[in-house]
Amino acid sequence: RATGNRVTGGTSWGIMAELSGDGVIADNWLVDNREGINLYNVSDVDVVNNLVEGTADASIIVRQDDRRHADPNAVGHDPRFPAGTDPRITWYVDDVNVHNNVFGSTSPEPWFAVQVRDTSRERAAAQMGVSFQGNAFVPRTGTKPLVGWGDARGDFTHYRTLDAWQAAQGAHSSNNRTAPDVAAAELDSWAAANL
Repeated sequence: RATGNRVTGGTSWGIMAELSGDGVIADNWLVDNREGINLYNVSDVDVVNNLVEGTADASIIVRQDDRRHADPNAVGHDPRFPAGTDPRITWYVDDVNVHNNVFGSTSPEPWFAVQVRDTSRERAAAQMGVSFQGNAFVPRTGTKPLVGWGDARGDFTHYRTLDAWQAAQGAHSSNNRTAPDVAAAELDSWAAANL
């Protein structure tokens, strides 16, 4: 669980979960970090009611790499559990629900607000069990895409607008909306009144 944190000015991520499962990332205020929320090889995770603003690289990243829990030589094993024996921690992205968050960042505008992909090239983002529902996004003002949605080759399809992303990936992205382009404190107040 990562709840109720205020993380500002980080040179890396605001919150990171890696090789994890059965988690909640909620009610955090992540402002002016290089990346907002970073999820690597996680399953059964809810990301809810967070404010992510002022990131340089991405507001939220969900990524699968080639490590697998069943491989005893893979880096990251908990020594309390032999490889492949902890059914709660699969190291396989699935059932990641991102809802009721506000993703800001227009200054500087990050490369992506959302980035989802499988760098092991086994699945496209649409096959990874990741869902974005009821979030608010500050619209883009520059040329960078809002969403990088991975294909099975590990490349991205870029969606510049929320409407384009939701039209193409509606089963995985729906009921999201636009948030005002204001400072973090004002965005936090807007979220309290509107989400």
